[in-house]
Amino acid sequence: MDISKQTLRFLQENNPFISSSVGDPWVSRYPNVPEINRHAFDGILSLMGQKSEHPALNCACLILGEVGSGKTHLIGQMLEHGRKADFPFTYAYIQPIEDPHTPFAYLLRETIVNLCHPLDRTIGAASWDTQLFRLVTHIFKEVDPAYKVASSMLSGITHKSEQSRNQSSGVLKKIQHKILDLSKLSRFNTVAGHSSKYIHKIHKKSIDSIRRTYPEISKRFLHVLFLYTEPETQATAIEWLKGNILDAEECELLNVPDRSRKSYAALENESREILTSLGILLGRYKMPMLVCFDRLENLTSDEQIHALGKMMEFLVDKVQAMLPLGCFRGQQWEEKYRNMLNQHIISRLENNQYELQACSVDQAIQIIESRLSTVFDQSYPHLYPFTHQELIALYKDRLYNPRAVITIANEQLRILLNQKPQKLMSPLETLIQSYEKKKQEIFKDMDLYPPDRSRLRKALVLFMNLRPFKNSFGKIVSIQNSHDNSDQIDLVLTLDHPSGKKVPVIFIIDHELHHISVTSRIQTGITCLIDNSPTKVIYIRDARCLFPPPPKWKETNNKLQRFKRLGGHAVFLGLDNAAWWYALALLSYEVHEGDVSVMDANYQTRAVTWKEFENFVRQYIKGDNYHAFQNLEDALSSPATEKFSVVGLRQRMAA
Repeated sequence: MDISKQTLRFLQENNPFISSSVGDPWVSRYPNVPEINRHAFDGILSLMGQKSEHPALNCACLILGEVGSGKTHLIGQMLEHGRKADFPFTYAYIQPIEDPHTPFAYLLRETIVNLCHPLDRTIGAASWDTQLFRLVTHIFKEVDPAYKVASSMLSGITHKSEQSRNQSSGVLKKIQHKILDLSKLSRFNTVAGHSSKYIHKIHKKSIDSIRRTYPEISKRFLHVLFLYTEPETQATAIEWLKGNILDAEECELLNVPDRSRKSYAALENESREILTSLGILLGRYKMPMLVCFDRLENLTSDEQIHALGKMMEFLVDKVQAMLPLGCFRGQQWEEKYRNMLNQHIISRLENNQYELQACSVDQAIQIIESRLSTVFDQSYPHLYPFTHQELIALYKDRLYNPRAVITIANEQLRILLNQKPQKLMSPLETLIQSYEKKKQEIFKDMDLYPPDRSRLRKALVLFMNLRPFKNSFGKIVSIQNSHDNSDQIDLVLTLDHPSGKKVPVIFIIDHELHHISVTSRIQTGITCLIDNSPTKVIYIRDARCLFPPPPKWKETNNKLQRFKRLGGHAVFLGLDNAAWWYALALLSYEVHEGDVSVMDANYQTRAVTWKEFENFVRQYIKGDNYHAFQNLEDALSSPATEKFSVVGLRQRMAA
C-alpha cells in the first residue's frame, strides 16, 4: 500500500501504538474494544444489575489475569460504561493501601475522591457534574420534582476555542472531543439561585424523607452531603466527607462537631458509619457502586493484605449497593493472597471469578482498528496503513494478550515508516519518560490525588533507601521506616554527614487541617531537636494543606518559627513539586505490576525489572534533575543542630 510522505510524518507524530498500557482507567485515551474479555465484562455488568435491584446482596468479584492481559483496561471499560448504562452505576478506583492501620479511613477517602471527580475531563466539560452531585440531585428531585440546579454551580464550565475545534493536519483529521453544548450537557434544568429559606426547606424535607425509611442512616452525614451542592460550602463538605479533621472555622461553617479529639479507633468507626450511610443512599436510588481494587501486587506486607481483606469483607457484609472487585495475577492469587485472606472473603470472590483470556485474530484486529480510529477519519481505507490480510498473517500463529497485540502493531508500523531499526530505549530512558508522563498526568488532575501522607512517605522511603553511597549529604548508615514511640514520625535514619559526624535524621510528614493536630506535629519536631541533639528534623507538608498566616493559628505559626530557629527544616511541596513526589510512588506501583515495558535487542518487549527501577531512582531522582527534591537535599546537606547550653536553649526558644 502506497503511503504518502505527509501521512508518514503524521503517523510518526501521532503513533497510536506507542503506548501498550492503559495507565489511569479514568482517562479513555483510546476507544474501548467491547469484545476483549467480554465474558468478564458481561459478568460484572450482570452483578451490578443484581446489586441495583437487590442492594443487600452479599457478593464480590475476582478478576485473574497476568501482565498485559487487560485488567486495568477492563476497569476502564466498566467506568466508561457506568456513565452511559441503561441503569446508572457509580464506581471508585482504589490504589493500593500504604497504611494498614486505618483501612476504613483510607477506603472512605478514596471513595469520596472518586465520587467528587468530574465525570468528563475533556476541555469544555462541567466540573460540577460528578457522581456525588448526581446522587444528591436525585434526592432533591424526589422531594421536589421542580428542583433546579443553581446556575452558580456551573461556574467551572469552559469552552474549546473555535481555533482548537478547527485544527487539523493537512488532509488528516484526528477525532475531536465533542464540543460542549450546554443544552445537551446539563442533565438538569437550572435556576439563577436558591434562597436560604428554600435550601433549608429542601434539606430538611430530604433528611426527614430518607430517615423515615432508614432511621439508621447518619443525620449528620446527610446534612453535610447536601451542603456539597452549595458553592460556599462544597470544598469544606468534601473534606469532611473524606474523613479529614477540619479546623474550628470550617466545623462552624458546616455546623459539625470537631473531630480533633477523636482517637484513630473513633475515626475508623466514623468512616464505617459514613460508608454504610452512603451505601444505603446508593441502594435507595439504584446507583450501585463498583469498587475496584487494582495493582494489588504492591501489597507487600501481611498487614497490608489483611487490611485489603478487612475492606472487602466490610463492603460485602455491612455496606449495601457496593460490589468489591479485586484484580490479581492468577499465580500470585493462588500462591500468596488466597492463603492470607480469610475464607469468607475468598468464597465471595471465587463465587464470581473471571480469568482474562488472550485475543483471537479477530479481537486483535479490532484493537488495531480502534487505535487507528483515533488518527484517521473514514476517508482512509479500512485498517490503513495496514491491510486485513497482513494483520491476519501477523496474528494467526498464536493467541496474544492485548498488550502484545499493540506492541507487535507498533513494530510493524516502525517497518512501514522507515525500514530502519528503531532506536532502542534503555530501561533508564524508559523510566525517565514514564516518570515525567506520570507527573504530568497527576499535575493536570490534582484533585484525583489529594494530599496523602502515606504516598509522600512511600516516595520519601524510595528516595532515601536508594541513595548512592556518594552524595551531597553523606552516606546513610541505617534507616527505619517507622518510630516505636510516635505515630507522628514517618522515617528515622542515621547519616554519616560530610562534617564527619553521625547524625540522626527524623522526618515528619503532615497533611492535617486542624491547628491542634498541626501544632502537635511541629511540637514533636521541636522535642526531637532538643532531646536528640545533634540531629536533623525535616517537616514535610503538601502545600495544598497550607495553614493560615498570623494572626490566625497564632500558636501554630509561633511553633513553626521556633522549630526553624532551633535548626529544623520545613519543606512545603507546591503543586508541581508534590506531583513529582506522588508520581514516584505511583510509578513504583506500575513497575511492580509489570506495566512499564522496554524493548530488547531482538525487538521483543519485556517488563522493566524492580532492580532497574532502583537503579533509575539511585541515578536520576535527585535535585539536579528534579527541583522537587532540591529542598530536601539542601536540608540534608546543612549542618546538624548541636547540643544546646541551658542559656542558649532558653534564648532560642524565647526568640
